[in-house]
Amino acid sequence: MSVSHFREQLALCITLAVLAAASGDYQANMFLNGQYQNGIKDQKENHLSVNPATNVFLNHAIISRQASPFQGPTYLPPKEFLKCAPGQQCVRSGQCLNGFFAQQLPKIQNCDPETTVCCTYRAPPTTTTSTTPVPVAICGHDSDCVTPDNCRNGEISAINYVKKQGLTGVKTIDVHPDYDPSTNAHDLAIIRLERRLEFASHIQPICISDEDPKDSEQCFTSGWGKQALSIHEEGALMHVTDTLTQARSECNADSSSVCSATKFDSCQFDVGSALACGSGSSVRLKGIFAGENSCGEGQTVRFAKPDIKWINTAFAENNKPLLLKRF
Repeated sequence: MSVSHFREQLALCITLAVLAAASGDYQANMFLNGQYQNGIKDQKENHLSVNPATNVFLNHAIISRQASPFQGPTYLPPKEFLKCAPGQQCVRSGQCLNGFFAQQLPKIQNCDPETTVCCTYRAPPTTTTSTTPVPVAICGHDSDCVTPDNCRNGEISAINYVKKQGLTGVKTIDVHPDYDPSTNAHDLAIIRLERRLEFASHIQPICISDEDPKDSEQCFTSGWGKQALSIHEEGALMHVTDTLTQARSECNADSSSVCSATKFDSCQFDVGSALACGSGSSVRLKGIFAGENSCGEGQTVRFAKPDIKWINTAFAENNKPLLLKRF
């Protein structure tokens, strides 16, 4: 080997030795207890780590988390939802009772097993009630249905008994052709009802008379009272009072009216009330309440006399075969 060739190999060996020393110095200083020290300020560990002195792999295999703060993504498995069988529906847990629900509920798309369950719909039971008709008795024309204690020997014995009847509409009203509102002469009218009245113990017909009441004749009148009629008072009681025949001058009456004084307050009676005179089967209608002088006891009342001739004419014009008999 020549000197020059030896010198070249020696220089090559020295160069490789220098490179090896530099590489060893870099590797020795690159890691220190798992921390990267090249150009980065030394930081103390603030987390739990394995001592690299006891594990040789850590010196050359792991870079500190402080030098490279990297954390991989956390893996979570997809959430599993309930799959309801055919005929079932996903409902909230509190809406399912013994595996069934009875109300129509909206469908839930994702059936979360933590809050919902699969449940079967069952329609609520339908209850049908059947009633057996109770047989009833139909009362006769002049009788009524009352409790046994209000009936004695086939007669109604209740003191305050009044048979209930439906309202009857008015068909026509015929005012007396000679009625004068300024003098109240012939203050009389015929009212035709839409249907016939049903007679009962408290609803009876009365015969009429165009004669004046006699002084010795017993007469009385009745009515509900002006206040009861004005406010349509329910359960109002009918009042009855005796009357005393008065002269026509006491109530400014002409020949078409008569005057009588009431024993009780005249305002406890009302327009249209009957002036009935006589007793027993001979009671006659001799006047119709038309107006009073004022309220109070002993006040004079004007009663319009029935005009039998005009009434018979009105009945005849309407083809009524029944004519009133003159008494």
